[in-house]
Amino acid sequence: MIRQYNIPFEEEVMPLFIGGVSVVGLIALVIGCLLLYRNRRALCLFLGHMASLAAAMVFLIRCLFGGRLGIVVPDFHASNFHSVNLGLFGVFWAFSMMFLLLMIFALQKNRASLSENRTK
Repeated sequence: MIRQYNIPFEEEVMPLFIGGVSVVGLIALVIGCLLLYRNRRALCLFLGHMASLAAAMVFLIRCLFGGRLGIVVPDFHASNFHSVNLGLFGVFWAFSMMFLLLMIFALQKNRASLSENRTK
């Protein structure tokens, strides 16, 4: 039997979740780009962080709201569908955190080199 597989949520949860993630992500993207536009390496790492985080959110949203988004999954594949989507969410989230940590290291290195140049 093939049917849409829905995880039960209140009706307004899906648009609020997707809208909230989108708005917060866009605000973070704009502020991050404005703050990092002078440091090219940190900006590229930040953009990698945001892209990976956006991909992670896509897989989480597919898992949580797939049935309401029109994704049809056969009953015998529902468990696999959720497992794969949660796994890919975890992978992209891990990449996102890696980019974020590398960005912090790049900013720290840049800060150290700036203070070193000031002392000379």
